[in-house]
Amino acid sequence: MMNALTKLTLVLAGILVGWGISWVCSYSSSKNGSDLYVELEEIFKYSTTEIKGEADSCEGDKSKTVGAVLGSIFQSNMEMTRNSVSLLCHERECGLIYDYCKPWQTQECGSRILRFGLNENMKIKPDSFVCIDAP
Repeated sequence: MMNALTKLTLVLAGILVGWGISWVCSYSSSKNGSDLYVELEEIFKYSTTEIKGEADSCEGDKSKTVGAVLGSIFQSNMEMTRNSVSLLCHERECGLIYDYCKPWQTQECGSRILRFGLNENMKIKPDSFVCIDAP
């Protein structure tokens, strides 16, 4: 039979190993899981494109352009110690996503998403930009 000290040691060792693996993984780089890929440079080319009306549900930006949304995403990301921006594409729909939820938060967290579509030639459709703030 295990005594209480041995059990406590095993539990603490498990916690430390789990924390260590999580910490290492949080700093690892990840590749886009999709066959589709868009270079950031291509998105920046549309910086002056306006996001109008129903396509804009982001709060707080004075200028409603792709550049303003990109700026807010990267500015917020710079204030964090870990990279929390990702670019994902699936079936000719892409999103540049800034996630500001921390693992320990249960409230006051969310995401800012700059979503856009790709045409048949896999080029960005300028009229497809949408800004979404998700709670």
